[in-house]
Amino acid sequence: MPKLHTVFLRLPFIRPLAPSASVHPPNGNDWCHEPKWDGLRFQVIKDAAGVRFYSRHGAEYTDKLPCVREAFAKLPTESAVLDGELALIAYSGEVGRVFWSKSATWSD
Repeated sequence: MPKLHTVFLRLPFIRPLAPSASVHPPNGNDWCHEPKWDGLRFQVIKDAAGVRFYSRHGAEYTDKLPCVREAFAKLPTESAVLDGELALIAYSGEVGRVFWSKSATWSD
């Protein structure tokens, strides 16, 4: 009987849609709205190769977010592509970029 080989597919970065400005939010049941937390937008990819973080332009930030990477690695799924805003919230309730590591260099 021949040996079976497992092939792992490494999921690629998918360029996200860019938001557009509007004077008033759209109305209707087909829309949902969420607050802007002043975080940073990332695409998180989880697959057999691990968890990776990409900026909205495709720059990889995986090594700059080790604690967050560990949390996403625990998601109960083998693979996922998530696009959203990562916000750090202080115990005081403040939210924003000031809580990101000051030693990190962000390019976008």
